[in-house]
Amino acid sequence: MGVSGWGVTGIITMLIAVGMAFICLISPAWFTNTGLSVQHLTVIQHADTNIGLTGMCFDVQFKNDTQNLGFAGCYPFYGGDGGDYSYIGHTSTPSFQQHKSNLGICSYYHANEVGNKASKELSVMTGMAWIDLDFFVQSTCGSLGKASIAMAVLFLVLTFASLVTLIFVVFCCKNHLWLITFSRVCSTLAAISSVVLAFCVMSQVKGIKSAGDGVDVRYGFCFYFEWVGLVLTIFGAWCIEKHTLSQKTQKVDLI
Repeated sequence: MGVSGWGVTGIITMLIAVGMAFICLISPAWFTNTGLSVQHLTVIQHADTNIGLTGMCFDVQFKNDTQNLGFAGCYPFYGGDGGDYSYIGHTSTPSFQQHKSNLGICSYYHANEVGNKASKELSVMTGMAWIDLDFFVQSTCGSLGKASIAMAVLFLVLTFASLVTLIFVVFCCKNHLWLITFSRVCSTLAAISSVVLAFCVMSQVKGIKSAGDGVDVRYGFCFYFEWVGLVLTIFGAWCIEKHTLSQKTQKVDLI
């Protein structure tokens, strides 16, 4: 029996889905913001924020910044403890305060919840209203954010497992039916985890997405990549079924 065209198509499709899943996991481009909350218009000259599942990237310039505190950099939500980070606050004087820390965003947030210190500093760095950002950071550093990361990792692992299994099925192990079943299960579970991931991230961002006070939070390319990855995974699962049927047809023709 020759190599099935449906099988090769499924392999290519799942390979693209794996690539998209990997990009979505590591890239800080799930949400973007270039707008400024009205409460920061007199303080911030420019703020460009990119948010991913595992961290945030800042690019901010301040008005009347005699201390040259404007900067561009990326901070992790988790696992960044031990790094060198600057959290910048502002008072109505006006004056800026730079707080050096070795804590990532979530650790810093939990260590400075009194008086909403961390949220107010992050709001100055992003240009968003602190009360909206506080909701987002609280969700991201809590069970919802962890669920998003878990679903993204699961989506990547399952699509990769389905891809590897499909390669074996198409090129060398055509008679091992359990491999086909395993690939089906992996692709189905990957699709489910992708849907759950989408709902998790939409729940995370709803506070800052609906702010409407000058903030312009939009979904980044990773959000759309994730949906495309879902469609590709479903199409890949369909290719698995078509490959299985084509192999059965070839067996019948040989009898």
